[in-house]
Amino acid sequence: MSWIAAHPLALALALLLDLALGDPRYRLHPVRLLGSTIALGERVLRRTHLPELAAGGLLTVCVVALASAAALGISLLAFHLGGPAAGVVADAVLIYFALAGRALADEGRAIRTHLAADDLVAARTSLSGVVGRDTATLDESQIARAAIETLGENSVDALIAPAFWALLLGPAGAWLHKSASTLDSMVGYRNERYARFGTAGARLDDALAWAPARLAIPLVTVAALPARTDWRSAWRIGLRDRLLHASPNSAHGEAAFAGALGVSLGGVAHYAGVPHPRAPIAAENTAPNASALGAAVRLLLSIETLLLAIALIAAVVATAL
Repeated sequence: MSWIAAHPLALALALLLDLALGDPRYRLHPVRLLGSTIALGERVLRRTHLPELAAGGLLTVCVVALASAAALGISLLAFHLGGPAAGVVADAVLIYFALAGRALADEGRAIRTHLAADDLVAARTSLSGVVGRDTATLDESQIARAAIETLGENSVDALIAPAFWALLLGPAGAWLHKSASTLDSMVGYRNERYARFGTAGARLDDALAWAPARLAIPLVTVAALPARTDWRSAWRIGLRDRLLHASPNSAHGEAAFAGALGVSLGGVAHYAGVPHPRAPIAAENTAPNASALGAAVRLLLSIETLLLAIALIAAVVATAL
């Protein structure tokens, strides 16, 4: 088995690991190390006399190159020293650490459990760990809306995009995307501190998520069937409302989720007390509730299962060639 042909099998094993184990939380997790590297790089580069745009670009190039090269080096070393079997296992573990589908589903499930128990304080606390908006005064519908928006948007960043790049380029591809996505989440804000420094990271993340975001609508449509949600509306509303965000990619997953679940998303959200209006998605649908959030979790896990099936089929085809 060649290194390239091993990519689909490694991806399938990585998705199985993620579905079974979720994202383990410990200090030396590769994503935590990546975040620490970005924070250190920012501190160092801000002490230089480089213009912010150039400093942020240099940080982006260094972080992405380091993460991708490390993943590629570990993969090639495993294949060289242990043969195809060891190589596939090493690749699977590397890709697994770049996935966060199960972790995202677990966060949604926890918020849904709090809402079902009518514990809005706990629900707001759980929600604040996964969104940047203000949560202290949100009611049940607003909490459910924020959580579903997070699941819909991050179905691309946490699951579809890393799987897409892993299928094409193996673990180096998965960490190419993961490093860009982490840069965007840390320095890609449109505020005074990061408006220029974070430009390169944000634009790279947009570019790497462009194709995966456009796969979100067909994937959600197919996954909606086993998730017992509305596949027809997922397709129709996904295509209709996919460009309603300022971001070129974010609304694709959200619009498909809104259609599949029969809920409306978007509207005003507050960040640090400042209202940020967003165009409504699926405005004709009803406001979401705890039940809709539970369905969103099922839909997300159905997407991951569908990606697993695709990876297995690709592995069979690659092995036969």
